[in-house]
Amino acid sequence: MFRLMALGLGLEETYFDQFVDSRDLTPEAAEKSRGVGAHTDFGALTLLMQDDGNHYITPTDQRVPSATETWHSVNPVKDAYVVNIGDMMQQWTNNRYTSTLHRVISPVTARDRFSVAFFNEGLLDQVIECIPTCLEPGEKPLHEPVVVETHLRKTYGNSY
Repeated sequence: MFRLMALGLGLEETYFDQFVDSRDLTPEAAEKSRGVGAHTDFGALTLLMQDDGNHYITPTDQRVPSATETWHSVNPVKDAYVVNIGDMMQQWTNNRYTSTLHRVISPVTARDRFSVAFFNEGLLDQVIECIPTCLEPGEKPLHEPVVVETHLRKTYGNSY
């Protein structure tokens, strides 16, 4: 996914390779619950493989979901992944790619529900700064450079 995003930004296909750390794979067995409210993911890219019990929800208008209060249910597709762009990728691309606002609904049933999520937050010491191809001539970055660990500590800290 990172290589496709790099190509879409006019970069070398391997531009994000140093950011990716294969140790980040985090399988998770979700317990029955009501899900997670509206949020964006903190990292760069999230891949979610879901079973047929997950209902991934996205708003019709991601910029102003509170104005429409209308959400689209994305029903599970066998052997498919849900892909979310996270806050770090939004900063990196100067908002060309925007974080995916979403929520998750997990109906309480007698069935177990499983999902496998890959949250790529990169290497802690990597600096995230505007990619040169994401700036028009004369344009300035919308975000200050940030070290991954600093970004994560701040966003996790703001969540709790």
